[in-house]
Amino acid sequence: MIPAASPSNAKAFLHVRISIIIPARNAADTIAETLRSVTGQTFVSWEALVVDDGSADDTAAVVTDWARRDRRIRLLSGALGGVSAARNVGIATATGDALLFLDADDLIQPAHLESLTRVLEGDPSVAAAYSGWARLAPNGAIYQGRHWGVAGDLFEVFGRACPFPIHACLIRRALVAQAGGFEPTLTTCEDWDLWQRIARTGARFEPIPDVGALYRMRPASASLDPTRMLRDGFTVLERGHAADPRVATSDPAHAQGLRAELLPARKLGFACWSAGLLLGQQRDSDPVLPELAGLRAPDLEPEVVAVTLWESMLLPRCLAPEAASTLWPGIASPLHRFLTALEKQAEAPGLARRAELTIEQRVLERDRTPRPVTLRLTHTVSVDPSTALADILVSSSAERLHCEVVLRGETLGVLALPVFGGLVKAEVVADAIAAQFGWDLLGRFFGRTLYQDAATAVDDEGRGRWRETDLALGRGARDGAGFVDQIHAQAGWAVFLQELWSRPDWPIERFYDREWIEADAPPPVEAREWLAIEVAEPVPAVAG
Repeated sequence: MIPAASPSNAKAFLHVRISIIIPARNAADTIAETLRSVTGQTFVSWEALVVDDGSADDTAAVVTDWARRDRRIRLLSGALGGVSAARNVGIATATGDALLFLDADDLIQPAHLESLTRVLEGDPSVAAAYSGWARLAPNGAIYQGRHWGVAGDLFEVFGRACPFPIHACLIRRALVAQAGGFEPTLTTCEDWDLWQRIARTGARFEPIPDVGALYRMRPASASLDPTRMLRDGFTVLERGHAADPRVATSDPAHAQGLRAELLPARKLGFACWSAGLLLGQQRDSDPVLPELAGLRAPDLEPEVVAVTLWESMLLPRCLAPEAASTLWPGIASPLHRFLTALEKQAEAPGLARRAELTIEQRVLERDRTPRPVTLRLTHTVSVDPSTALADILVSSSAERLHCEVVLRGETLGVLALPVFGGLVKAEVVADAIAAQFGWDLLGRFFGRTLYQDAATAVDDEGRGRWRETDLALGRGARDGAGFVDQIHAQAGWAVFLQELWSRPDWPIERFYDREWIEADAPPPVEAREWLAIEVAEPVPAVAG
């Protein structure tokens, strides 16, 4: 899956050596691939310390075999103390200048160590360098690439979330030792806790643009006790919003932590991760709710809630975002119940509806099943503006129409329209299409009709060569408005106005002469309570 580094591109840095610490318990089925990703690095000045934390399978035998072939790999023994204790064993043994923590089922891309090391070697003031990351599906597909991309003092970031997986970050060993290593009392969120303590000192974190860390999706890893994760996460959040006696050298700006009034909203937002894991396991989120007692956050953001639930509910079944709709029959009702309970707990009116609509939109944007499709609050259809539009009937529960505008097989975009009384009128759809895609459609129309010869002339003069299929749709300048603008330069503005207003015999001056326009206008109509105007025809004056 990950190619090995060839001798010609293997690189070492004179002043930096890396210790890669890999805790492993019953990892015989994944540790070989993890070590292969390590030995395949373009950077070669590293040691890999695999801490076997009481495995009952062949983990030790697999690692021993790898160590025979590469003396940079060493097998250490843990004491069944858990992942934090195992990493601390590795830290105590490490000889490198910088540390990278890698779980026994995750992978790193070939240039990962080299790219991160360049940052630390190039700027001694940088405490840690971190990369982007992506999820690795069981079938080998890589998707959901992420990059936080924030540099400098990240204490505020770590005070509300852990923005990257542990193996995305390379950090100087002295800072980890100064921080006291990992907190053994934390079963989960232990990496977040360490980064937060180090960031509290004012240490600088520097991002790189590469996506170097691959986080393997496995059903077993997603079955961590969501309640345990919630409690550990709450502990880390609480520490970030108060003084932390474990940090002896806090930056004065961070000594007392983040503002305490921000804590309830951040706890409620984090709780959505555990709720999403439960929902993704086809379980009810009830175990999360008692942990939220006493929390109130009227300003809790629906977008934060929706994104957190969306991401976590895909993990237990290792689903790509495109497969989210397969979850929907089993989670629609439990999701609605959780969001309703969360809104009540937070005292945030409208939270449940807005978050649910956002999640449904994400599902439908990636779902490729034939239209129409109805979720609880959202109905989605495909419409072709080159055909006659009809009123759209939707279910009584739907509040929003997700309207995909498709012209002859090509998707132009999506409209989100309100639903009233289970109906969206054809006129509303037509007006929305005109407002959002009008210039694009106009350019395509002129490309097929009026400007065929003009477009060919532009091509002959060397101003662009467009395929016949592109001309037929008017895509010569990538979008309709740009196409029209380029053709106007050749065909003339007068021709455009003549066609637009169906006045082929008017000279261009007449379009800007008020007297001529008024003389040609239709007779005034009498004002009534309601007056329908057809904008494709000359607009009459209104007498009243």
